[in-house]
Amino acid sequence: MTDAAESTGTGGNGHFYRYVLLVWLLVSAVLAIPMWDRMTTGSLGDPDNYMRMVQVRDWLNGQAWSDVTQYRMNPPSGGDLHWSRLVDMPIAATILALRPLVGQSMAELAALLAVPALLCLALMMVMGRLLRDIAGREIALLMLALLPGCLLVGVQFAPMRVDHHGWQLLMAACALLAWTRPGALPVIACALACAFWMHVSIEGLPYAVLFAGLYALAYVLNGDRRVHIFMATICGGTGLFVLATRGPRLFLETHCDAISAPYVAALLIAGIMLFAVDRLLRPATRLLRLVPLLVAGGCAATAVSLIAPACLAGPFAGLDPLARDYWYYSVREGLPFWKQSGPFATLMVLAPMPGVIAAGVAAYSARNSPRAMIALGMALAALFSWSLGMVVMRATGVAQLYALPGMAALIAILATKREKFRPRIVWSLSMAGAFLLSTAIPAYGLGNALFPAQDSRAKDRREDLCVTHIAGPVLRSLGDELLFAPIDMGPLILYHTDLSIVAAGYHRNSAAMAIVIRAFTARPDEARDMVMATPARHLLLCPRAPEARNYLKSAPHGLAAALARGDVPDWLAPDARLQEPGARLYRILR
Repeated sequence: MTDAAESTGTGGNGHFYRYVLLVWLLVSAVLAIPMWDRMTTGSLGDPDNYMRMVQVRDWLNGQAWSDVTQYRMNPPSGGDLHWSRLVDMPIAATILALRPLVGQSMAELAALLAVPALLCLALMMVMGRLLRDIAGREIALLMLALLPGCLLVGVQFAPMRVDHHGWQLLMAACALLAWTRPGALPVIACALACAFWMHVSIEGLPYAVLFAGLYALAYVLNGDRRVHIFMATICGGTGLFVLATRGPRLFLETHCDAISAPYVAALLIAGIMLFAVDRLLRPATRLLRLVPLLVAGGCAATAVSLIAPACLAGPFAGLDPLARDYWYYSVREGLPFWKQSGPFATLMVLAPMPGVIAAGVAAYSARNSPRAMIALGMALAALFSWSLGMVVMRATGVAQLYALPGMAALIAILATKREKFRPRIVWSLSMAGAFLLSTAIPAYGLGNALFPAQDSRAKDRREDLCVTHIAGPVLRSLGDELLFAPIDMGPLILYHTDLSIVAAGYHRNSAAMAIVIRAFTARPDEARDMVMATPARHLLLCPRAPEARNYLKSAPHGLAAALARGDVPDWLAPDARLQEPGARLYRILR
């Protein structure tokens, strides 16, 4: 704890959390303002939000707890998803509780509003405790109030956001807070948070390695053997989560994009080898304590390479090349900063940077104090998450979150130096600037100033009415038939209608995705056989959507481009009920 934290007082947990509750209400209102149109129209924004609600509906309608296959995608076998039912639970519970009172639609709307808000409250409670320990109550509350300004954090808790990214950020906060606490129980909490994080998304694996590394560092530097507790707990927790949601069969399956046999084996072998070599050698020096860690890490990497060598290339190594080129490389959240637009690239690189630098300075300042290991761990966590966030955009949210403790330490130091600033306005401006740098607003604003809008993406969103037409009566009138439709519109179609689709943007179904992409980019006479190979009776095109623009740009002589120009091949017939600039429906003439 810093001197500033001690001076402001950290007692009175009850009073502090009441203030956090008030700040949460303010933050919730701020997050809701830009989402008002979506809240009133029922738009969920991101396709994953639609698919999550479709999955919850299917579960409530009788689909097995352990079966997360989407059977209206790529029927009859269905599309396999790697999502966890644990994320579905609070959504389903809210719907079940309210459905008898207000009906299905209002119950779903309540879940779409309540679940992200409650996750946000949980995050603020956890981060509030961490920031209060570092900088005191007042600074912690002010930083929590600025949470919406951490753009890639706040957006994950906005109304209608029921994807798993909010859970990932909550687990990130829980793991970091637990790391800062002494004793065995916090180690167990940290490991369970990492295990849940990995279970929700394999994106948690690098952070599990991070915290294992932090406990390993403490073991090397001062002989702290809590790393054994961490490894034992993360192995047990991972196994329990798998058994509870998918059953023992998943231990025999190999998936690079989710916790399965290769990762479970690696964790188990690493834990066993670490304990065995440590017990055997009883190393008394720092150099010797590296041996168990190197053996454990080497055995874990060997296990993955032997069981599933393809997983060493990443979770998306098995993607069909066509799906990779047309879909994956177009998903902004999975791309590094050098493939982003200027404002987003600037945000990814610069937004967490002040917090990383401040955390490094705090770690150096505390090098001789009892909290030296904690300060070093938080600095390394900030640096690691910042580095990962520059490579994968969706990891920038964690980077912004982990930058906050460093900024809190800096602000706490400034708070104690008030008398040294002359004139006093300099101190006030310094404090205001530090709080502002705790958010992503300066970085994003600088990016917009340096890189003015170079495309018409916002205009295209206004003009793209495909989403509106999907929610309209025409597609619902088609019943439960199979619709040959763009990949990105698949989740919306499943949510708003009873139709089935060939594919949507979920990488385990890349073969079906490739069918759709190949058909839309092939010449109309070649596309005919591809479309006819499916039992689809209608075909939908959204000419102004980003997906269609990619097809038109890369395949100007393809089916999508021909239909966009109004050149309809003889095996398709325009459906007069839906021939709008943003959405066009065609009957497939068999």
